[in-house]
Amino acid sequence: MHYTIRGVRIEDFPALRDIELAVFGAVECCNYFIKMIPHLFPASCLIAEENGQIAGYSLGAVDGHDPLRAWILTVAVKPQFQNRGFGKELTCRLMQAMEARGTRSFVLTVEPGNPARALYQRLGFHDIKFEPDCYGPGGDRYYMERKV
Repeated sequence: MHYTIRGVRIEDFPALRDIELAVFGAVECCNYFIKMIPHLFPASCLIAEENGQIAGYSLGAVDGHDPLRAWILTVAVKPQFQNRGFGKELTCRLMQAMEARGTRSFVLTVEPGNPARALYQRLGFHDIKFEPDCYGPGGDRYYMERKV
């Protein structure tokens, strides 16, 4: 497998939207937010490409109340690229980039049945709380944290 991890580009909007649709079945974030990702998060959005095809992306942001904490907002990999290490690589590279800028802890939310939860546990994340209906009815989520 030959792939690269690179920073997001403005022209990646269609690919980001397509990943959201492929992974989540509908755009959980609005198109406007996805369009703004390359403008607002150029240093904390990474793209995985294999042979010129965008396979997935990760997105992080510094917590507005605690500059030493960052949120991993999403790690999404198209179904045909899943179970090949892209999610792990995107997560690890994102954390490395954010740690280099001073982040000392990471927080994320994940659905109870999402297999990525086991990946996050292997990467040192632990549950800090469970919130039923976090994103509306049926949108239960675990909050997980990893300290540097």
